[in-house]
Amino acid sequence: MAHSTADKQREQEDRILEKLRTAGRSGLSKSKLGVTSQAREKALTDLVKRGRVTARRVGPYKKYWLPDNAPSLETVERTLNERCATKPDTLYRKEELKRLLPPAEKSLLEEALPHLVADKTFHELRRGQSRYYLHLPSFVAAHNLGAGRDEAAAAAQPTQATPFSSQAVRQAYTRLVEATHFPFVMISRLLRESGQDLNALQDYLLKEQAQGRAELSEADWSIASEDERKAAISKGERRYLSVRLE
Repeated sequence: MAHSTADKQREQEDRILEKLRTAGRSGLSKSKLGVTSQAREKALTDLVKRGRVTARRVGPYKKYWLPDNAPSLETVERTLNERCATKPDTLYRKEELKRLLPPAEKSLLEEALPHLVADKTFHELRRGQSRYYLHLPSFVAAHNLGAGRDEAAAAAQPTQATPFSSQAVRQAYTRLVEATHFPFVMISRLLRESGQDLNALQDYLLKEQAQGRAELSEADWSIASEDERKAAISKGERRYLSVRLE
């Protein structure tokens, strides 16, 4: 009798494992696993205890996965990398990142975000009480921030001297804000977009700041590229990489 009971237990476990293999990363609820008997309930409970099945609450219900397919910090990172890769200049709020995740991964975002910022998957920017997240791998790739020094230096300066135009700067700023949906733009990008002389642009931004029509920001020097650093405005010991124009 004991042998027969053990065989039935293994049979129930095999059926559960097979269903979960087929479900993959989608996982299954108890009802989808066909847990309608005490025998299958026991088999599922034992599989979870032995670590062969992972359980996680999704909304009001529990769902089950094979461990390799279960939602985790790694799957959150993989999902966000996949879904943010095509929008390198987009700044996401936390709620917008959450909408990119499947239901089972949404509850992990709060825990995952500090890790994603620390390992430079995302760069966090703050504006007052608001926080925004930029997907760094796609941003770096899209803007060729790994370019060599000669390329970076060339990008930091217009190809030929042109009369300074504050209108060109303002128009370039508007285009960049519309593209990124964020009021602060990198001075190096404003330089390239407007086609102005670097020194003239820096003087103009300082004058606008003095008149209360511009706000300079230090941003994050540690991840700045060479051309971004070349375009930075220095005031005393502070170095400003980005600007917001009124």
